[in-house]
Amino acid sequence: MLVEAWGNPPRAADAVLGMLIPTSISPLSQEGWGVVITYDEDGYVYDDDAGKIDYTWLLKEMKESAQSTNEERKQQGFDPVTLIGWAEPPSYDKAAHKLYWAKELQFGTEPEHTLNYSIRVLGRRGFLILNAVASMKQLPVIHQQTPQILAALNFNEGYRYTDYLPGTDKAAAYGLTA
Repeated sequence: MLVEAWGNPPRAADAVLGMLIPTSISPLSQEGWGVVITYDEDGYVYDDDAGKIDYTWLLKEMKESAQSTNEERKQQGFDPVTLIGWAEPPSYDKAAHKLYWAKELQFGTEPEHTLNYSIRVLGRRGFLILNAVASMKQLPVIHQQTPQILAALNFNEGYRYTDYLPGTDKAAAYGLTA
């Protein structure tokens, strides 16, 4: 789906655990979208720095990162990606241990911009990454569907964020701001 149908470089499918696709819409149609699911097992990510995140600086860094990969994309025959900005600025739900943000992207000179709506669900040993990929005009649909998606995805008992054992479990070398 990610590589052949949606035209991404092969590495876009690296470490993908699966995808959630709405049953009522073909992912190949103009209205099609999906949620790419991956997991990062870097360890427990402390969230006590959540209120200190500089989202302006973060966006600048993300734009520079996107630009730096464009030469490689061109060499592989793919359009460059331009990070236009936040489609929705980042926010952290401390009670649920979930970080949300959405980026507006442009591929090549395509007039229709792409939405990447990301959610990080923190757990005891790492975090689950949900990335909804859609067109920008589908942001309201993604907002509507997100609670249902999140309700279906939880860490099992013993693996939840609150199950972390300091001094026993591995902690990530970075906090939430990274």
